[in-house]
Amino acid sequence: LTMGIGMSKDLSETVSSAPVIAGRYTIGKILGQGGMGAVLAAEDKKTGCTVAVKILLAPEHSSHELTDLASRLRDEAAACQAVKNVHLVEILDQGHDEVYGPFVVFEKLSGKTLRDELKKGPLPLARARNKVIGPLLEGLAALHEASFVHRDVKPENLLLASSGSYKIGDLGLAFFDTREAHTKTGCIVGTPGFVAPELVTGQADKPTAAADVYGAAVLIVETLTGKLPFLGKNAADILQEQLRRKLTEDDLQELGVPKALCRPLSKSLSADPK
Repeated sequence: LTMGIGMSKDLSETVSSAPVIAGRYTIGKILGQGGMGAVLAAEDKKTGCTVAVKILLAPEHSSHELTDLASRLRDEAAACQAVKNVHLVEILDQGHDEVYGPFVVFEKLSGKTLRDELKKGPLPLARARNKVIGPLLEGLAALHEASFVHRDVKPENLLLASSGSYKIGDLGLAFFDTREAHTKTGCIVGTPGFVAPELVTGQADKPTAAADVYGAAVLIVETLTGKLPFLGKNAADILQEQLRRKLTEDDLQELGVPKALCRPLSKSLSADPK
């Protein structure tokens, strides 16, 4: 089976020569491309709707890694299908194409992320509360109720919807507590500064909802203040700061966090998940 686009062709060249996925999705443009995959805008020939199609990219990945990535893509689809919530990006279809390999079709959003908005500065409290914090916590609660843990909560994974609110996306690292996680021993799963310390220091094989609460707390602090609570020159330095420093309510208030949120955020940012 085809696992992803091979390194012999540039993605744009592949799109030119194979503009339709699975005989149904006519590719428009490349919305985003990274080391592991790409997201394409496409028109669904059956419904006429514009959708987003996520595919894998094969360059620089071994067959074992591609198998793992394909499994993550399927797991992302499974997580979205298992948890129906207005604050999660909706999955519409999934399948396998002879050229593109495994793919997942999602609702087409604006293409903007919370990170894009934060580049302009912190958000006003009312917008942060109604459009970011509320939807984020409700979406995570739905995941946790279904025994999923996102494991990579960060501004890049909150996608702007037409309503002006943000939806949780990129569930490729989501962990379901009845199956084995796609994690190699010694690998950091998540993003430095946002990943909970326990996922780095030995408990990565069994993450809990507390890991998402931690990531959400970091995201909320940055959303409200434009600053990250833990800084360092590299991932190791950031982890040491997370483990060493206990952020008090006063520390958070000095960063610019509203007083009413300092206590719950201080508790959520503890290095001890208990």
